[in-house]
Amino acid sequence: MLLFFKSLPTNCCFNIVRFGSTFSPLFSDQVTREYNATNLREAETLIKCMTANMGGTELLEPLKWLKKNEPPVGCARQIFLLTDGEVSDVDQPSRALVKGLARVTNGHFTFIPPQTKVDVHVAEQLARALQPSISNVHVKWNTNQTILHSVPNHAPPVFARDRLLFYALLDESVTFDHATTVELFADISQEPLGVARIDHIPSVLDSQTIRRLAAKSLLHELLHGEKPAARECIIDLSLKYGILSPYTAFI
Repeated sequence: MLLFFKSLPTNCCFNIVRFGSTFSPLFSDQVTREYNATNLREAETLIKCMTANMGGTELLEPLKWLKKNEPPVGCARQIFLLTDGEVSDVDQPSRALVKGLARVTNGHFTFIPPQTKVDVHVAEQLARALQPSISNVHVKWNTNQTILHSVPNHAPPVFARDRLLFYALLDESVTFDHATTVELFADISQEPLGVARIDHIPSVLDSQTIRRLAAKSLLHELLHGEKPAARECIIDLSLKYGILSPYTAFI
């Protein structure tokens, strides 16, 4: 852990949040503090005396606390979660939980084998986190057609060599708009980072594959968002596009 903190860039902000039956941030007056010599000394003092003495492993509450306290505009938050997987919010040590957290946050996960040094694996994750990134990425669909749904609603930060897909489900009863454009934006610029012109319907759409991928992404967001959608909405989308949901079954 000491090696990890001494490897952080000098222009960042940080905090340490210990969690067990409760959770306890190192800096309780702020979500993060500037990375400087004074704050680093406080972190070193905590790390040297840190033990597994906080009871169970309630992971949900510290994550909700972080979600409630958003980072400043234009800044990308990096969360390094170290856990043995035995989270008391679930029935047993869960590899699926770790993988799921990485997937929905556009992050990466590493399972550390027994009898190996944690520092090596944490350093690899830090190297990924220090790659260039853009935050608050969003698209603008310029079309005369009615956009029924657009996903994702909130895109995660995008790092070098990452891939991020945006989908729009349009009203198919309206004639295709051959002047459609899609603009990509991020916080770093008021001007679009890129513009795509869509002047024809690709033949690949005839297979319904793209529609089903878009519907699957939409259903996942509606089911796992902050405010899950109504059951009727989930069922309608599931039946319309043939995507399995918790409320439907196909025979």
